[in-house]
Amino acid sequence: MVHPSCLYRPIQNERIRNGSLYWSRTLHIVQLHSEFDQVRTDNKRFFTNNATFDLMEKKIEIENAGLQDEIEMILRAIAEGNNSAVGDIAKPLRGSTLIETARNIWNFERSKIKYKERPPHRIVLKTSNRTLLDKECNASSFCILSGALLQALEIKFKLRVAEIGPGHYHSWIIVPDGSSFITIDPLIDLFNRQHSIILRSWDY
Repeated sequence: MVHPSCLYRPIQNERIRNGSLYWSRTLHIVQLHSEFDQVRTDNKRFFTNNATFDLMEKKIEIENAGLQDEIEMILRAIAEGNNSAVGDIAKPLRGSTLIETARNIWNFERSKIKYKERPPHRIVLKTSNRTLLDKECNASSFCILSGALLQALEIKFKLRVAEIGPGHYHSWIIVPDGSSFITIDPLIDLFNRQHSIILRSWDY
């Protein structure tokens, strides 16, 4: 897989403001809804190296994007999600063992963050800080938060994306543990459990 940072092309003179960001694949317009600044580009790939997750409390909404676009943006958000605020929350979640730490993260997310289903045909991603601020997010943003917390604790992990029905996909975080792995999925009622139906899956 190509690293997400290689897929972003600079756009000059944009001003990034806090608020929701919408991207239209058809019009190639990036619109920032706090100040309604617009940037046009002929590039079908989106944003710039700094435009997507430059603000700690960013929420991004994208219409008509594909699964690969979403995976790339989740990985980018995780990579840029390690900051002092996340680190302060991660520290007390460290347990005496790897599985205890993973369980603490899962318990924290289950108890503190409410699941909110995203609108159809739209990708909605939140940075870890934005999820902590809103106290609600979807499955993809849970991955961003889990990954950022693990990254703050310097624990290796992978993003798992699975087809759980024809054309239906779900993502969560797994933590390698010897020859096995630990599952962190706040949408599942039991810790360290995967979705009951997996047609095929990919790890990143």
